[in-house]
Amino acid sequence: IPQRHRGLQRLSINSLTNYSGACDYFIIVAPGQITHADTGLLCDRGSYQERAWCRAEQLAHGCRKGVENMYLTTDGGGLEPVTWDWIKPSFKIFSGRLTCCARGHEGMEQCDKEYLVTPVLGLYCELLAADKARSLPSEKKEVLDFMKENEEEVFPPTFEFSTPVGKRGQERELFGDILTLLEELDLKSEDFDKYTLDQKKKIKSTDSERASCVTSPVSDSSVEANDHSHDHHHCPQDARIDVQEQV
Repeated sequence: IPQRHRGLQRLSINSLTNYSGACDYFIIVAPGQITHADTGLLCDRGSYQERAWCRAEQLAHGCRKGVENMYLTTDGGGLEPVTWDWIKPSFKIFSGRLTCCARGHEGMEQCDKEYLVTPVLGLYCELLAADKARSLPSEKKEVLDFMKENEEEVFPPTFEFSTPVGKRGQERELFGDILTLLEELDLKSEDFDKYTLDQKKKIKSTDSERASCVTSPVSDSSVEANDHSHDHHHCPQDARIDVQEQV
């Protein structure tokens, strides 16, 4: 992400979700014991996970591809699969560290957190829409469930805008009440597991009815009704077709 040219930085932020989400594999290459050339701070797997930008790229990939193909390697070692113990804090982007906040936003009118609102909200809406359409694969469903269960931390309503030393910080709106608006727009669907269970019950009921048609005589009208009912029951597998993103 460019740091000096704010225009290029904004464009890079807005394209982050597509860039990170387009990768089939996400590999975190973290050094072991190296200090930053400018700050002198230790750079390792812990510092990577603490940074908001690093968290943002992980969330973007998780929302678009799931977390199964995310790995971590340190000091030229082998690939270590990223676990949910690692993912949970990583997906809470806005509690991560940002250089602009550490510098008190000197000469800046907006925090990088404010620029991240649109792409993060876009990722969330993508998952909600796919879930409502019954086309969200299981690997993305677990990401959506985590975001729903941790909305206050994943989508904080406000944040503290730090200022140069000696000046009082400001409380600014981040996501505000926009999640309430999503509910009003009916983007949030009912629980997918409940939907799957209901569908299985319907299929089981239909199969029982068809079996009874074979073992006992029934009227033509009853058979027609059963066949008609069967035409309107679809296997849950059909509702979980993975939609391939076009990049």
